[in-house]
Amino acid sequence: MTRHIVFAIALLASPAAAAPPAATGPAWAITLEKGQPAQLIYGDGQLALRCPPASGGQVSVALRVTSARTEETFPASVGLSSGVESATLRGVAGAARDSVRLAETEISTAAPVIAAFRKTGQITANALGQTLIPADAKPGMVRRFIGACR
Repeated sequence: MTRHIVFAIALLASPAAAAPPAATGPAWAITLEKGQPAQLIYGDGQLALRCPPASGGQVSVALRVTSARTEETFPASVGLSSGVESATLRGVAGAARDSVRLAETEISTAAPVIAAFRKTGQITANALGQTLIPADAKPGMVRRFIGACR
């Protein structure tokens, strides 16, 4: 879980987090650098999927949410859906920074909801009563990301 904490801190502290959204709205971005974790990020980190090279198909998912809860970290369910497929996963809500937290979990690339995301580019994420419906990702981009996670 330590790698998730580092990932969470990087997402919350990134300069992109303070930048205003682009005029055309948030978009998906992929990072595939040899020897580095593969990343598929929506907007300025509202939803981020990440996996280290040759992770065996495990993907870390981080959803940015707001919460007034005062605990440093606490258990939180993270839901993902794509088309008719859905999954509710055990996760954790990380430490808050100005009431913004990352709700994090892990999922296998073999999960039906990830397979549906791979085909359609559509995914919805929710945690702590908040739902994010990002713009569709290009399916080819999702396939490249998932391929890097295997």
